[in-house]
Amino acid sequence: MASNIRHIYNTVDENCLRHIRTIYELSLSVDKLITSNLRTATIETRPTKSNGLWCFTLLPVILFLYTKLYDVPQLYRLATFLSIGLSCYCILFILFMSVSCLVLRDSLWGGCLPSGLIGSLLVYCYVREDMLFAAIFTLPPTFIFNEVLRRSLAYPKTFTIGEAMIVAQAVVISSTVVVANYTWYLSEDVKMDLINVAIVTVLSTVGLIVTALCHLKQEQRTLVVLGQLIGAAAVLELVELHVLLGGDCLPRLLYFIFMNQKRRQLIGFWLFLVIVAVILLYIRTNMAVKATTTTRKVFHIMAAFVFASGVLYDISLIKLAAGLGLGLLILVEALRLSKIEPISSALQSAFLIYSDEKVIFI
Repeated sequence: MASNIRHIYNTVDENCLRHIRTIYELSLSVDKLITSNLRTATIETRPTKSNGLWCFTLLPVILFLYTKLYDVPQLYRLATFLSIGLSCYCILFILFMSVSCLVLRDSLWGGCLPSGLIGSLLVYCYVREDMLFAAIFTLPPTFIFNEVLRRSLAYPKTFTIGEAMIVAQAVVISSTVVVANYTWYLSEDVKMDLINVAIVTVLSTVGLIVTALCHLKQEQRTLVVLGQLIGAAAVLELVELHVLLGGDCLPRLLYFIFMNQKRRQLIGFWLFLVIVAVILLYIRTNMAVKATTTTRKVFHIMAAFVFASGVLYDISLIKLAAGLGLGLLILVEALRLSKIEPISSALQSAFLIYSDEKVIFI
């Protein structure tokens, strides 16, 4: 009896390994076909060994698991099932790309409608809203996703296909959730309303600063003008928060961030990591020695500590921090390219130290 069970187990194990090997070989073949079609379309993705096709599964899997494990609000459910619809389009896009490069050369919308309908049905069933809501917040985003994905790949050596997919997913899902919140008002959590409004106003203000920097004439690219831009942006930010959240918006934000012992401890831990990162950056920049892959991985590990601690201990705080951090990163990159001295040169020096051969220099 034991030998029979062992034989069955070994047979099943061998079959599983055979299927896994077959799937792996098939994925390699699809990846090679896509690489060939990218060359035909004269599209240069970021130089890597593969196209990173698996990346499109990251957001849907994370959102779905969190939705199953916790009682999440309707906005989160909308993001989850919209991401599943978009992942269906990603699968079709990969199949299209393995056959022909036309999906990149021309504005083909094949696959958008069925993927959008899948998302619509999921939203209708699980978000507890009518079919009109489901159609509005899944069908147009799917078509927009197609366009964002194609335009992301149009920038030479910037993204792999998988990276472009996850960036396009994040942009479309975030934008859809914001629009749904302000038009349908699905939010069920006052605290999350506070965080969402703070993030949206910060990102919109950063967007205005970046736009203004792009339109500055050469003689206007000075520290004085930069200070005036940031001051005006700060005033605009306060006005937006006051209008959207009320006159007590700043005390409420400060109370949320600092009047909780666990959050204070988290912020202290993050500040410690930031100080270590700044010291390492300062030392490496002064040495003018090109950073190795190992050195860059140190920063990746510290970032992983930040996000892991936030997700495990305070998801609300890490959401706020991630939104504000994104705005800060966009602003720093804009300042690097702004040609406002000495800020631009200092940032460019640090950038050159830590960049690798996969980066396009602007």
